[in-house]
Amino acid sequence: MKEVVFSQYVEKDKLIEKLLKNGIVILDSNSLLNAYIYDNFDRKKYFEILEILKNRLMLTNLSAQEFYTNRLKLISNKARVKETLKSEVEFAIDKLIVSINTGDFNGRKQAINSFIKYEGRLQESIQEILNNTKLELEHIIDSHTIDIDDNYMEKDTVLDKMQKLFDDRVSEEFTKDYLAELFEEGQKRYETKMPPGYMDSARPEGERYRDLIIWNEIITIGQSTHMDVLFVSDDRNEDWCDTLNGMELGPRNELIKEFYDSTRHLYYSVSTENFIKHSARIFNIEDTESLQRQSRIIGKEMSSSK
Repeated sequence: MKEVVFSQYVEKDKLIEKLLKNGIVILDSNSLLNAYIYDNFDRKKYFEILEILKNRLMLTNLSAQEFYTNRLKLISNKARVKETLKSEVEFAIDKLIVSINTGDFNGRKQAINSFIKYEGRLQESIQEILNNTKLELEHIIDSHTIDIDDNYMEKDTVLDKMQKLFDDRVSEEFTKDYLAELFEEGQKRYETKMPPGYMDSARPEGERYRDLIIWNEIITIGQSTHMDVLFVSDDRNEDWCDTLNGMELGPRNELIKEFYDSTRHLYYSVSTENFIKHSARIFNIEDTESLQRQSRIIGKEMSSSK
């Protein structure tokens, strides 16, 4: 086992390549939901990668449930991006115009800035520029194309593609009796900070053991398929990953060992960004730089919000 763990850290890129070429690839719900956030070009690139891996893709049952539940909120939010952004831009500029006209400023230099109310020509020039800027920004926002709108509630092409990719590739749902045992085990694990999921220990029970359920579903998939597993998730917090000085080193050693002890196979995990980066290199997929960049931004927001 020492050799197995050691090789995973020293030859990380080789291991990821091995798993992408021959292992089961399990996507967390957060990685799936990224498809609703990407623009049309990046989304096509993402599905291009998933299509290559379709015969070895799998979902845990809980991730599938979370995907179905959370997709509607993302659709609604994205459909309202333009109108919300226009409203925020108008509010910010109108507020600034009022401050320019009245000399009503806050902050350390309030007394100095307030003198602008005595500078009529300067006020008029700034107000004209701000009004023109507002119109220009509104035009830019209006002309930008966002391909996901409220129609996706009824005709969701992202969902259609996901259903085709993961048809018969979702693990079985755990029984209530099994979950009760798992939650009891989870309480003991969390007390000793045994990964994953202990960072959620203060949450309600339905959310508290989410990561532990996912983890046990991953192990079950490894046992049933008799294959190595690569888990793609943007949850890169310490109860999933080892870190040093803010730098992620890879999955927790305890998880690698537990998976191997339970399945006699290898486990590794990567962020969506690194999944895309390695897949693009291995399968010769071009023009994924924007997709990687967007995935990095989404991933950072995901980890910081947990």
